[in-house]
Amino acid sequence: MAGNTTIRGRGLARVAPGVRYASAAFAAVFAVSTAAQIGPLDDLLDDLIDEQVEEQLEEALEEVVEDAVEDQVEETVEAAVEQTVEATVEATVEAQIETVVTNAIVQQVESGVTEVVQQQIESGVTGTIVQKLEATIEETVGDTLESTVENTLGGTLDEVVEGVGETLGQTINQTLDETIGVGTDDDEQAATETFAAGLDALGRATEREIWVILVPDEHVARIAGWGFNIRARQTLGGLNRVMLRVDAPEDREIAQAALDLALDAPGTVVDFNHLYGPSDEVAAPTAAAATVAGRVQAAPQAPLPPAITIGIIDSAVALDHPTFHDADVVQRDFVPFAAPRPLDHGTAVASLLVGENGTLRSKQGRARLNAAAVFFADEGGNPIATMASLVTALSWQAAEGVAVVNMSLAGPPNRVLETAIEAATAGGMLVVAAVGNNGPAGEPLYPAAYSTVVGVTAVDSGNRVYRYANRGHHVMFAAPGVRVRVAQSDGGYDTRSGTSMAAPYAAAIIAQSVAEHVAPSTDGVLAALKAGAIDLGAKDFDDVFGHGLIAAVK
Repeated sequence: MAGNTTIRGRGLARVAPGVRYASAAFAAVFAVSTAAQIGPLDDLLDDLIDEQVEEQLEEALEEVVEDAVEDQVEETVEAAVEQTVEATVEATVEAQIETVVTNAIVQQVESGVTEVVQQQIESGVTGTIVQKLEATIEETVGDTLESTVENTLGGTLDEVVEGVGETLGQTINQTLDETIGVGTDDDEQAATETFAAGLDALGRATEREIWVILVPDEHVARIAGWGFNIRARQTLGGLNRVMLRVDAPEDREIAQAALDLALDAPGTVVDFNHLYGPSDEVAAPTAAAATVAGRVQAAPQAPLPPAITIGIIDSAVALDHPTFHDADVVQRDFVPFAAPRPLDHGTAVASLLVGENGTLRSKQGRARLNAAAVFFADEGGNPIATMASLVTALSWQAAEGVAVVNMSLAGPPNRVLETAIEAATAGGMLVVAAVGNNGPAGEPLYPAAYSTVVGVTAVDSGNRVYRYANRGHHVMFAAPGVRVRVAQSDGGYDTRSGTSMAAPYAAAIIAQSVAEHVAPSTDGVLAALKAGAIDLGAKDFDDVFGHGLIAAVK
């Protein structure tokens, strides 16, 4: 088309002058326009790049931050959990330890607090009262009252005040026992219970549904955890034991209980509260329980202490009998039951020892008798004693330092009684017992049949054995015991036969030998007496006479 500009290839054809000028103007405008547009594009590109970089940076930063936060949170949570667990475990362990320690302390305190309180009150309160009593009397009435006391009561003011103090102390002890419910072997027992008889599995007489537990002092804290219903608890200072009288549980056999207690508290023993009787069959005159405890003391002008103190565990003694008018007898009652107290057997035994013509009175004028009353009359009027009473009486004798104790009584074997006797003999006591009167074929009777006890049989004036006497390897000595003269509780005299009458004669010989120190130990005394015994029957030892007729060592 004429007049039109044709563009071929990359060059420009000839252009009409007018058109040439127009194109140049356009190019200039285009260049200006393009330049104007390129500036914003660069900015746009920069913005786009910045945005992408920012987004990438944000994403990367978010990932880094998230990872860091997660790590930090994990560490924080772990630390917090560890601290919480540690605190919880520590608190739990502390609480458990605190509970265990508290319970142990409570048990220990419970077991010991009564004895401590009793000692504190006895030593503190009584002493304070005595001091104030002395001061008040001296300040108030002075020499006038003192001279009146001496003239009227036969003693100095200090002696009277001391006597009042002792009385107050006894009253305090008795009140404590009644209030706290804990007794000791130094306290009279309140005779308030009613006795109920029963039988053990072998048909032997016992206190019905009652067990007796003997616990070494070092294990008394264990008692609270055993779950027994305790009828009575007594601290036996003479034996270093605590004795419990408990209701027999319905869900436990005594053999298993004995094993469990021995494992939990070594040295602890349990058995039925078996019954024992005098070795001889005798009548049983009785006295009210309240009149049993008492004392008949030798003439006050005798300033010397007794040369011999001997103990008996028997029925009560009729202290008002004329044969004891100049004797030194201290009597204690160990029966917890409200029942009559027989007098006959104990009176006869005591008269053989410290009666007017008793063995010790004739040989040792200053002999003292510690009489422990353990028998009471059952519904049929028969004299019986519980094993628990025997053990408590034995502890009293040991606490009093009695070297020889006579037990003219017999009954079945009992682990608690055996352990108590072992404890007493380990402390230096010699226990003498009648072997019993069940005849030559009779079963061994206890306590005489225990290896630590001196078993005594009876012979007549011709040294013939008493026909009803038990026999066996546990017979150690023979002694006069047939048709011997004894005091009766009604005030008269009679003749009696039996091993019960022979045992106190042997006990007197043994006590005399101990007092005269014929040997440095109790074993030595027995060895000397065995060597000096008059051989009877078969040569040397035999089951009828033992080592023979006992005789004083010369």
